[in-house]
Amino acid sequence: MNRSDPSIKILCYDNTFRIIFLYESKKISVKKFEGASEKTEVLVSTIIADNEAASVEKCINKLGVDVKIKKYIHYEIGAESKIGLEEIFATDVLFNPNKEYVTSLKEDKKKQRFLVRNIDDIQGKSTLQTLRNRFGFTNISSVNRGVVWEININSNAAKKDVDLILNSHIFANPISQECHEY
Repeated sequence: MNRSDPSIKILCYDNTFRIIFLYESKKISVKKFEGASEKTEVLVSTIIADNEAASVEKCINKLGVDVKIKKYIHYEIGAESKIGLEEIFATDVLFNPNKEYVTSLKEDKKKQRFLVRNIDDIQGKSTLQTLRNRFGFTNISSVNRGVVWEININSNAAKKDVDLILNSHIFANPISQECHEY
């Protein structure tokens, strides 16, 4: 069954007919993220409480998975020549230094990370235009923006739990977003 061909069930209760359309949700396909060597990656974390990550964590806990969630904003910046990241950071376009900071991630076998990007990436295109037109970074050729979700599962069935989380579509809508293992 695909999304354009729903199954139809007709139920009859007390001479009342109800038509129910049943759709099968699309499984998320996750590929390993392969960052381009000529592009620079920037990860941004929050100083203040992240309400979106807290809400996602609460929803996943309601699914029966004991998990801790952390969210990072991910930028991949392509340039025709070497770029000065400190100069870009000084513009406050990528992040607000009063609430956020640039970070890096350490390898941790207990945690799994997924990069989610919008297919059309309007925010990345807008950021690129702002950096080029308003701040004069004409050597920047591309900016891709996404979100890295870090999952720390407290169970012995981590693989099963990760599949449940991914296929609940809480991180990514498979129609408009792509999800990568980060």
